[in-house]
Amino acid sequence: MKHTVLKWFMSVLGTVLFLGCGANGARIENLRVVYGGAGSTDAFVVWDSVRGKNTAVVDYDVFVNGKKCETSAAENAGKTNELAFSARNDFYETYGAYQVDVSFYKIENLAPESANTVRVVARDKNGKTVARSEKIRVKTAAAPKIISIVDFGAVSGAQGTESARANTKAIQNAIDACPAGGTVLVPDGTFVSGSLWLKSNMTFQIDGELSGSVYAADYDFGFLMYDYYTDKRFWGIINAEGAENVRIVGKGTVNGNGWKSGANGSYVHSKNDRAYEDGILAADCMREYANLTGDGNVKNAFASRATMVLLKNVDTLFIEGLTFTNPANHTVNIIDSKNVTVTGIKEKTYDCANGDGIGFICSQNGIFYNNYIDTGDDSIVFSSGVGKSAHTTGERGSSDVQIFDNYIFHGHGGVAFGSHTALGIRNVLIHDNIFFRTQMAFRIKSAAANGGEVSDIDFGNNVLAKNRLAFIMTTEYNDNGTVTNYAASEKVASFHDILLHDSLVYDAGTMVSIVGTEENPHKDILFENVRFVRCGGGIDSENVENLRLVNVVMDSKIDEK
Repeated sequence: MKHTVLKWFMSVLGTVLFLGCGANGARIENLRVVYGGAGSTDAFVVWDSVRGKNTAVVDYDVFVNGKKCETSAAENAGKTNELAFSARNDFYETYGAYQVDVSFYKIENLAPESANTVRVVARDKNGKTVARSEKIRVKTAAAPKIISIVDFGAVSGAQGTESARANTKAIQNAIDACPAGGTVLVPDGTFVSGSLWLKSNMTFQIDGELSGSVYAADYDFGFLMYDYYTDKRFWGIINAEGAENVRIVGKGTVNGNGWKSGANGSYVHSKNDRAYEDGILAADCMREYANLTGDGNVKNAFASRATMVLLKNVDTLFIEGLTFTNPANHTVNIIDSKNVTVTGIKEKTYDCANGDGIGFICSQNGIFYNNYIDTGDDSIVFSSGVGKSAHTTGERGSSDVQIFDNYIFHGHGGVAFGSHTALGIRNVLIHDNIFFRTQMAFRIKSAAANGGEVSDIDFGNNVLAKNRLAFIMTTEYNDNGTVTNYAASEKVASFHDILLHDSLVYDAGTMVSIVGTEENPHKDILFENVRFVRCGGGIDSENVENLRLVNVVMDSKIDEK
């Protein structure tokens, strides 16, 4: 990644730098197509923000083949994720003192198999150019062959396990018949299905609703989060393993049918001892688990629930535009993979038990931007194995990720690291996001048995409001079972080289809590240019070396828009 925390520590004397380039810089850096982001008629580009709080930049214009696009970057954001755009604007009505930058663009209406030039120009409120990028070349793919699942016998509206099995077979046949570079289309309508398996070099386009069967027997069984785990689980509705160049896109919905509806548009918040009463697919997974294994332990059965989307060992993965609702367990888990983009999605999983939004597990090179995530657990969460067992498989830790321009609502952790930290989580850049009503906006956690480290984290130019706790870093997280099942690490995890800067925090119940251990303390943590407004608590720390506060301001007035 371009910026690491170590570089930031070396540069804090003298000049405050912002993401991408200096406050008065004339160049926009790192304009690029995201992983998997060049389709046949569109291309998704991002660049390093140059706005910061003290620059004149208000928006960006994008030029394709020398011609300016009709919409600016901010206007384009409203088209590519209307829900996130609307939520952002509603947020600004109350908390408008600082608005996050928009440093991405979806270029549409390109010709297939064409070579195009793209340049980005930043402008001020008067339309004057403030900074510009170099030109890049963007080549689109060939027009795909489109295969409709209806042509293979899938039926919209059909219910029951027999219909689900028939649809599953029809949709899988369409996937298997898809040629390299082709697209399998789920058209308008509601199509019930069990486990589907994507393959390399294909697009799965959902424009209607892919509705998960409510019967666990329609899902494959035997998924293991890590190879050394022993608790088998159900696979998801959408799965891939050992594939490359996979695109999952569309304007439609993936519905997990995990739980009964709750109040105010949410789902019933449940636990393992109530899941049989509160769950739909969640409850049937538990019943089917007991049938398959003979294990009547409710806790073990609860852990077996299907995650909606499971993508393992995938190289170059692109997910865009879809809405995900009501998972029986987690929503999207990306495991042992690399070169991943997730953009423009809407996740509505509040208050599903364990309804994590995006899990990035033992994976590398990720870009997550312009998403609306309203979860029943951690919103974007990193994992990298547990205890000594993590070092026996050849897996790598999670690293090299950029997270920006997301609207993160509810959830336990906005961006969460751990508790699975054994193989390390490092080089993560988090900027220009809104965190609203999350329990803990920035959350690093590890259980004593898990070990490892979290390092080189850059969290800047974000806005946080009405969070219970703004920043928490602790190795006292309770993760029952890891010690006995997977052998405890010799050292408790350590968090180090962490920069939290140029952000506003409104109405937090508690500002900062950092807890380490005497034998392996956290170290080199810097808060710089962070403003806390009407926040409770203070900055509490235990067993931390070189915790620094530079221009940290606490006051009681919310600036009006």
